Amino acid sequence: MGTFIDTYGTPSIPKDKLPEFRARTLAIAEQGGMMTLSHITMFGRHLTLLKPVEAGKYACIDFYYNYFEEECWENAGFSSETQCLYSNKIGRRIFNRVMRALYILQELYSEAPCFPHIDGQLFDATDELGWLNYLFNANFANNRVPALNRDTFHLESEGKPVPPIGTAAFLQVADDERAYWWRVDVQFSPEMESWLALLRQEYQKITAYPGPAPANYPEILVATLERAEKECGTHFFADAFEEFMGHSSFRDVQAAILLASRLIDGYAPGGKFLARDGWKWDVPRHNDDFGAYAIKLYFAVLGNPLLRQKVFEF
Repeated sequence: MGTFIDTYGTPSIPKDKLPEFRARTLAIAEQGGMMTLSHITMFGRHLTLLKPVEAGKYACIDFYYNYFEEECWENAGFSSETQCLYSNKIGRRIFNRVMRALYILQELYSEAPCFPHIDGQLFDATDELGWLNYLFNANFANNRVPALNRDTFHLESEGKPVPPIGTAAFLQVADDERAYWWRVDVQFSPEMESWLALLRQEYQKITAYPGPAPANYPEILVATLERAEKECGTHFFADAFEEFMGHSSFRDVQAAILLASRLIDGYAPGGKFLARDGWKWDVPRHNDDFGAYAIKLYFAVLGNPLLRQKVFEF
């Protein structure tokens, strides 16, 4: 049982095209929210941290978690041994969409015919090609003409380039949830912009407090992140965790940690932030727990150095 993707025909990517193919595979996986998880134990507490996908030993690429879907699936990626993609169960949502795009990319690079299919069924590649055109400023055309079975599947020699499809539209997520990827192509909603301003105000209140700072901030950070996992199902980013642990004596880092704790309290059932104007808004997403969503957004801000600098100036 489950949903699988595979190819009719064995891929064969020319050696001279492999570096670009691997680079684009990484870009698709990264923009699609593919990640791995890092498990640590510290101060007697257990944490699961998010790690963006990266090339491993011998240029292999492996991932199994999707940030937007907030689910683990089975391992998928690029094998340095076979020089092609591999996958297992891919679900039916965002993990699935990203894998479809990767397999279409493989088809484009392969010198041998290799037609992707989902559980034996060929699929139209228009949306996937549109996303690839957006990501790589390319002009891939949909020359694929699937018939009823793979014996009559063939490629046409001509076709018009598919119009680009942005990442949020392809993945079917809100740009707000792409805060970790905030760059020029991520446009926050007005509600998100207002919320970020409110966060900055709360942060400034903490930094302006003249009293002594509590001791042992590394332990406070770990305890706060454990709460976020247990109460909200939300994970922090491994690179931001290492940065915060290494700079826990800095007042700006301490304020960010304290704000995280206050947000977890304030977004708990009956919490004060749920009742305040501007601290909650309608969000079309699979999880109706806005408190968990808010903590996820806050962690994304802290995990993105450019956005963190913009919002909190550190």
